[in-house]
Amino acid sequence: MQRPLIALLALAIALAISPAALADDFNLTFTSTYSSAPGPGVSPNGVSGNGTLSGVEVSPGLYEITGGAIDVGGYDTYASGTLSLIVDSTPGIPAASPSGAFRYDDLLNVANPTQELDSYGLLFGSGGPGGIELVILGNGSTYTIWEFDSSLAQGNLGDVDAYALSFGNFNVTPAPEPQSWLLLGTGLLALMGIAYRRGKSLFAASNLGISFKSPTGFTGPRGR
Repeated sequence: MQRPLIALLALAIALAISPAALADDFNLTFTSTYSSAPGPGVSPNGVSGNGTLSGVEVSPGLYEITGGAIDVGGYDTYASGTLSLIVDSTPGIPAASPSGAFRYDDLLNVANPTQELDSYGLLFGSGGPGGIELVILGNGSTYTIWEFDSSLAQGNLGDVDAYALSFGNFNVTPAPEPQSWLLLGTGLLALMGIAYRRGKSLFAASNLGISFKSPTGFTGPRGR
């Protein structure tokens, strides 16, 4: 009886941590190590933040990101608070941002940990007219964070004062799906129940003087 219990426990754990259970949800963080705007001169305290992403795998390791949000802060940044992902209306093909300041494709390549974003990257925004757009771009092993404040530009996309530029680090990790934890918890509870019932059976059998010899038969006072 002990071996089946161990096998069931191993199966529950394997299912909970399998790649399929980690497929479509991601946690992300980003920090800038160099910023050139919005204030004059250069500041090392640019934009930083964290958030979540969700997407669909379109080829091995390559995801089309379809939802998510980031919480943004920092000293040298136009953005502050929560920005939502702006979904690419032409999946896989770079599209223009609502303001026209950027082009983006919302693709994430987890198969290449040294360059998870391409040169179009992920676009986030505060929404509404006069809002802020933030795009995170890949450039080899470094990442570029551009911001655009529509309220400063006033329709002039060439206004350099409406842009903020930072260089920094970007990190993304798979996030377990809630169903995986539910599966693991259910499996563990079931195993605990089996173990509890087995313990009660053995206790009762010992009190009655019964000794089991197989799952289908027993010896003892009533087995003779």
